[in-house]
This record gives sequence, C-alpha cells and structure tokens, in this order.
Amino acid sequence: MKKIMLTILFVGSFIELSANANQKLTVEQEYPNLETSCKSGDAKSCGILAQQAYVETNKHYLDYKKSRKYAIKACEGKDAVGCYYLGLLYLDTDKVSATKYFQKSCDIKAGPGGCFALASAYQNGDGVKKDISKAVKYYDKSIKSGNKAAYLGGNLNMGLIYYFGDEGIAQNKSKGIQYLKSSCDGGLQQGCRAYNDLK
Repeated sequence: MKKIMLTILFVGSFIELSANANQKLTVEQEYPNLETSCKSGDAKSCGILAQQAYVETNKHYLDYKKSRKYAIKACEGKDAVGCYYLGLLYLDTDKVSATKYFQKSCDIKAGPGGCFALASAYQNGDGVKKDISKAVKYYDKSIKSGNKAAYLGGNLNMGLIYYFGDEGIAQNKSKGIQYLKSSCDGGLQQGCRAYNDLK
C-alpha cells in the first residue's frame, strides 16, 4: 500500500504541468514576455516562470532559487500555480509550510495541484494531522478541477480509500471500484492495475 501511495504522490507533482501543456509558443519564445509580465505584476506569468524554473523544460533546467523567487511573487498575487510550486519547494524541508501553500493553491479557484497535494498531506499526515475525511474532501475538489492528472490521481486515491476503508471512512468496495474504474478509463496505469487487481 505504501508503494502505491508514493507513486500517487509522484503523479501529483506533475498535475500543474498539464495545465500549461497546450501553450503554443516554446519556452524560448515565451520566456522574455513572461519575464516582462511578471516584473509588471502579472501573477500568472510569475507562476508559469516558477513552474519553468522548477521543472526541466527545453534549455531551462532545475533552478529552485529562481523558482522560489517567482513562486513567492505569484502566490502573493493569488496565482494557484505559484502557491503550488512554493509548496513543492518546501516539501522536503518544512511539510507544515508546504501544506500551508498547498491550501492556498487549493483555495484559489481549486488549484488542482494544490488540492491534490493537500489531500495527500491529510491522507498521510504530512505537515497536518492525519484526517481521511479532509483527504476525501480535497481529492473530490481535485477530481472536479477539470485537470486530467488531478482527476485521474484523485479517482485512484479515492478508490483505494473507499475500497479498503480508512479512519472515519466506511469501507465501500463498490464505490471504490467505481473510482478506480474512472482512473483506469482515463488512462492511468496505476488505476488500471488497482482496478484489475481489486474488481
């Protein structure tokens, strides 16, 4: 079960990537415009820059210091992506702060990455007291966010919670299977494995 949960958290770290996957310009083409927009106070541009500095894309490699700078500015401007990446930057060193920024991200238009990461934190007791009811609440928000990765990961985790039951959540195998099937139908391999193993 632990191995499955670690894989699921890994999936969550890529949720926000898909939000910007449909951009028509390459990073090299768009980067100067984003930099100018961010300096002018456009929080969304700062959030995209935080993401680009955090994730290796094209010629821009992992640069956590730069990502933090942009993420702070984006999050202060109420950009969900910026708050999410700020949470990721704290994840290894300060889980309480990470959870605080995931909460901010989730509160801003139900930021899918933030809601998913917050649900995982409540499910595992990372930076917050373990609370499966809250995990279910935030997985539900991530499922309804319109983001495919959040939808798939949220369905997978909800399926496992309901299938096995957990603190405060009664075991409901049929409901669990429905969530797992949704995850599998969307193409998540972990969801298909769990669905096929448990149905």
